[in-house]
Amino acid sequence: MRKVKPLLVGLVLAMVAFAQVGSVAASDAQSDSHENPPTAEINQLLTEAAIEHDVPPEIVKAIAWQESRWRQFDSDGNPLLNASEDGGIGIMQVTLSDSYFDDNPEEKDKLSYDIDYNIEIGIDILLEKWELANKTYAETALPVINDGSKEKLENWYFAVMAYNGRSEINDPTLDEQVREEKYGHTISDEYGAETYQDKVYRHIEQNSFTTVPLVKPSQLDLEYKPDSSLIYFNNKLHYNIDASPVKSHQVYEQGDTIVTTGNVNLRDAPDGEVIREQPLPEGELLQLTGEMEYPSSQYNHFVWYPIETEDGEAGYVASSYVDLIRFNDFHAYSPNHRGLEEVNQLVDQGIIGGFNDDTFRPKQTLTRVQAALMFVRALELPTPDVDDTGFADVQVGEDFYREIAAAKEAGIFRGAGGEFNRSEKLTRSEMAAVLARAFKISGESDKQFTDIPKGHQFEAAIQALYANDITKGINQSEFGFHDPITRQDFSILMYKTIDAK
Repeated sequence: MRKVKPLLVGLVLAMVAFAQVGSVAASDAQSDSHENPPTAEINQLLTEAAIEHDVPPEIVKAIAWQESRWRQFDSDGNPLLNASEDGGIGIMQVTLSDSYFDDNPEEKDKLSYDIDYNIEIGIDILLEKWELANKTYAETALPVINDGSKEKLENWYFAVMAYNGRSEINDPTLDEQVREEKYGHTISDEYGAETYQDKVYRHIEQNSFTTVPLVKPSQLDLEYKPDSSLIYFNNKLHYNIDASPVKSHQVYEQGDTIVTTGNVNLRDAPDGEVIREQPLPEGELLQLTGEMEYPSSQYNHFVWYPIETEDGEAGYVASSYVDLIRFNDFHAYSPNHRGLEEVNQLVDQGIIGGFNDDTFRPKQTLTRVQAALMFVRALELPTPDVDDTGFADVQVGEDFYREIAAAKEAGIFRGAGGEFNRSEKLTRSEMAAVLARAFKISGESDKQFTDIPKGHQFEAAIQALYANDITKGINQSEFGFHDPITRQDFSILMYKTIDAK
């Protein structure tokens, strides 16, 4: 990790505060030979420190792995120094200026011998980089990704880069020949450019078993100053990633209800034996019955959750293959939890939400205004103030009038007789029409549903969705033309439509 200037005042204060409660007295530690803590303990230290600072644990663990392979001390029991050939110290390879250490000699000792303190300061430096994304006026500003929320792993891409340094070597767009000639690094076909941040996210994929969508090099608009190898981002300070966001799987607590996101083995203990002949299937609801525990292998960066199934089976599952249940009523109304993954993805993308009582109400029918709101969010339609909404029954100043006007302007909702009818239930045929219009779905099919009037204005849209495997009928012969659509079903169909595009 490269950082060659004194820390900001806030970080210095954090160092002083931590020094008062440091777990190792540096003056006593210098003369002793030291061993690194067991792997499970290091995993725990990194996880708990990350959670305390609202940083996804996967990010902190991967940075520590890239910097030091989770070592505070070398094989001789001495502090791990200069592992990255940039003067770094300890597990997070914290690097401060020589002048700072000259003025604060005790800080180098604490960073060298106190692993808790080293992790703490490393996370503080990472957060300092994160805050640069909120300083768009500064020349050293970093871009924001998507909604800029800390809980999504992909949003840390530029902060992770800056932790190592905004230097040319971390430019994913750097010409392959130039990279090899100057730095001895080549482009990896599987993982993209051999930049620091790409390596960190590769560790997340390989060691936490979590794949994170990243900004594509082709999206980047970077700048260099004359005679400088520092990257500047001021040409473009916001990037969108067209993929489902990824949140940490390592922050769940005792009492949470979680669901399997794939087939997962149930074990009798952390790192223990598999106790089921068949793995738990995707969509299995589990109750988290205790605190997370930690693997003993240095290559496993996930955590173990103690759980109980709905049938009363108890055991441990790896965090990588479970997700949090966001609504407390979904499993009660949805056989086999149908639509749960689709709803969770739309919730993560900010397209749909639940109610104030933490319910989703999957079987509740969807109204036209609720559908309009989902389209505005999914398509990121602009919602400026308007003098006329385009519908006689939607007046300026009413709830969601801007969103309704935006859906009208985009050609998604056309209304009937000049009215929008916001509270009316959306039917399955209307659903097909608005989905096809919004996402420009086209296609033809030979499928004939007996309940679709021949030549009806919605027939082509229904056939297009059927041809793209987005929707089926309610049975082999009927589409459910006049049936109202539920929140659950509309969420499934919108997710499939977005995925198809």
